[in-house]
Amino acid sequence: STRIKMYHELGYFWQCDNVCDDSDPALDFDPKWCLQCDGTACEENEFARMRTCDETPASTENTMFELDITTTELGEEAKIKASNSNLCLTVEKYTDKTNRMNTKMKPCDGSDSQIWWTGGYGSFSGSVKFEVHPKGDPDYCLTTQHHPKDGEDARVEKCAFARKDVSNFWIKYTPE
Repeated sequence: STRIKMYHELGYFWQCDNVCDDSDPALDFDPKWCLQCDGTACEENEFARMRTCDETPASTENTMFELDITTTELGEEAKIKASNSNLCLTVEKYTDKTNRMNTKMKPCDGSDSQIWWTGGYGSFSGSVKFEVHPKGDPDYCLTTQHHPKDGEDARVEKCAFARKDVSNFWIKYTPE
């Protein structure tokens, strides 16, 4: 099963508080941050969180997120679906001035516009890395509030902030 994972490359020093030494070989690794639900299954209204991707596919089968890609005349759209349920990642429009939106798990009803996402700087099916935008809102990206860390909520923020923290790109990921 294919998951989506936050894109990482050599030179990304997340959670180093500006004290990382890029010559340290211990820092040359991919932390593999994946979207997951807490517990053994996603529940409606639950937040998706960043968790270290488990290398064993069967051990987290119930919390994997898959891209369900549809091609339209306007391009690709995708649902980000929990693999063991009919729940999808949705975006809840912000109600304050933080320019941040929460993500929650909701039923994958195709008529609900909040379950659809589009890709930026690449496509879901053809690119190595891509941004994930709420459909119709390319100025906002699926990200974390800053550099990713374990248990942090996935959020939707202005892409400019996510790009500054290099937490704006995602890739398709299949555990070995």
